[in-house]
Amino acid sequence: MNYILSCLLVILLVGCQNEPIKDNIIVKYDKSKLAKKDKKIEKQLVDEVEIDSPLLAIESIAIVYASKTIGKYAIEATNTAMTHLISKKNNFELKVFGIENENYKSISEILNYLEKEEISKVIFMITSSNVKELFRCENIDYFNLYLPLVNNSLYDEYPINIIFGGIDYQKQFKLLKDIATTNIVEIYDDSTLGEMLHNKLYNMENNISNTIQSLKLIGKNPNYSYFLRKNKIIKNSTIILNMPIIKSSILLSQIRANEIDVKNILTTQINYTPLLLVLTQKKDRKNLIIANIIERLPNKIEAINTLLGNDILHNWVNFSTILGIEYFINNQELLFDKININNNQIQYNINLLDASGFNFKIIN
Repeated sequence: MNYILSCLLVILLVGCQNEPIKDNIIVKYDKSKLAKKDKKIEKQLVDEVEIDSPLLAIESIAIVYASKTIGKYAIEATNTAMTHLISKKNNFELKVFGIENENYKSISEILNYLEKEEISKVIFMITSSNVKELFRCENIDYFNLYLPLVNNSLYDEYPINIIFGGIDYQKQFKLLKDIATTNIVEIYDDSTLGEMLHNKLYNMENNISNTIQSLKLIGKNPNYSYFLRKNKIIKNSTIILNMPIIKSSILLSQIRANEIDVKNILTTQINYTPLLLVLTQKKDRKNLIIANIIERLPNKIEAINTLLGNDILHNWVNFSTILGIEYFINNQELLFDKININNNQIQYNINLLDASGFNFKIIN
């Protein structure tokens, strides 16, 4: 990654050698504020890319994350944010800060530091379970905050200076349920994601969850075949699949192997990944439909991210992070075609995708 970015930097500099450099991009990784356990992550993040211009003032954007919670997402999101700044050639400086966890002490300390450094634009990669700790901070009004992982539908009140970029899974469930043709059976597991999605489905408005029967797969290596044979209600049902990609792929394969007929299999963003096409056979994905919020972005943005190994076509966290950077650059509610901000929330269009073939196709 560093080698590719170095080559890109050389190309940018050589291409400008016959005229003054007008744009300035500085991407820095602030090692002084890293949590002690983040050294491995530090090595994987790009340290610095700089195109200098003393004529233009530099504005800072910070990315803050808790290493114990979302360290993996932070690496990918940071590289995506950095790449987007390079492609836009705007006059911004990107700094990354790791904190120990998402408790009030860690959050308030980093906000105090950022205020002292006069950094007001912050992408805070906090999870929904701890957002209210952020709301409690006394100096929160100083900042312009973007939360890529959180949807504002979870909160009755929130500070007006926060923009939310997370997915509304209940909207995805509602759209999926509308195409259900028979009795609906939810299959979920005891993972964090599985429990989260089950709770969102169960707590949906209009009490539509009363029409859904739920089955839970327990353990890291459950007996899928026994589970399917034991639960007769799965036969001829519409399945809502609320499990991460590995277990979802195994279950899809076992449904076919055990010759269990189902009308449809529906799932949310959790299983929108090309890995699904690798781990399953085409016959396993018969009647599989996925809800997805990721839109195509301008060709230039997609091309440079693909070149540098950033997945913005299937990774919704990376996609949301780009939207946050775009918002900070332009300070406008219209981000890209079909994507805008309304009531402090990124408004995502939900597309239903047919996954029964060798790629994902939008259902008209």
